[in-house]
Amino acid sequence: MTAKYVSIDLEYAEGLGLPQIIEIGAVRFDECGATERWSTLVRPRGPLPYRVEQLTGLTDGALESAPPLSEGLAALARFAGDLPLVGQSIGLDLHYLERAGLRLIAPQYDTFELAQLLLPGLTNYDLGSIARALGIAPTEQHRALADAETAMHVFLALLRRLRALRHDVLVLVNHLARGLDWPLAPLFQEAERLA
Repeated sequence: MTAKYVSIDLEYAEGLGLPQIIEIGAVRFDECGATERWSTLVRPRGPLPYRVEQLTGLTDGALESAPPLSEGLAALARFAGDLPLVGQSIGLDLHYLERAGLRLIAPQYDTFELAQLLLPGLTNYDLGSIARALGIAPTEQHRALADAETAMHVFLALLRRLRALRHDVLVLVNHLARGLDWPLAPLFQEAERLA
């Protein structure tokens, strides 16, 4: 049975006081590429700043009939379950979800950190740059579901690179990480086991 994960991405509206979640996207997937997608817009507490409209393409009109954040959080919790969470700087998205009232407790795999380890020397580690370095064409950017899908493809490509590392390298990394509370440790331990 192949491992399953959930890739998550949020879009925020800044300029409405504290940043507000205006869109949630998630992709449930396995290592063979089977996917299920889920997303929702979220009605903000005020009008969108012009900059956010330009960046995302979302408008106040598109969001006025969107469900409230509480409904989106409940649906995300059901969709994600207790599967490991994947995303670009996933800790930030999980921080905003927790601040909004949803605490997802599962392993977290950050594509940003994983890319820094497996793709040294990139000049930029934003999601689009990592995707291009891996030969992945990013889809629409600054939309939650599209970014969650890109993060999924990036994660799977990085996982293949990780599992292609020499056994002695994996043994050394796992030895150095022993005793640390390192979120990526399970991926490296599994890679060593498979090697």
